[in-house]
Amino acid sequence: MGSPSEVNPPGYNIQQHTDSVKDVSKEETAEVCQDRAESRWEPGFFRRFPYLGFAALLLCIGCTGVAIGIIRLSHHGDIEDWDGPLKPQVLLSYTTTVANSLIGFAFAEVAVIGFWSNALDSMPVSTLRLPLVRAQG
Repeated sequence: MGSPSEVNPPGYNIQQHTDSVKDVSKEETAEVCQDRAESRWEPGFFRRFPYLGFAALLLCIGCTGVAIGIIRLSHHGDIEDWDGPLKPQVLLSYTTTVANSLIGFAFAEVAVIGFWSNALDSMPVSTLRLPLVRAQG
């Protein structure tokens, strides 16, 4: 074998990697412990309640109510006589789109809750991914 300059291409420097282990200061350790303490799971019904999923479900029901109101107002009337800036079919399209998006979000929240419920109930790891795969469609 030759010298390092013969084996390695020009511009290649051999360095000792002694700094690969990072010195973790006490401040960084305290920050990590504080982050873990803030994100710790806490028992209680109201702390774990899926507020976003429930709000999405309620808003979806509200969109359905708005759609029913639009249908009742526009029933047996001419589209040209509609007072609003948008026609009834456009408003129904908007409410349907919003309701479908909200119900999709609520189903995604249910899938996450079901996944963690199964994970905490000693479900085998080999079948743990199946509820999420089914939820994706």
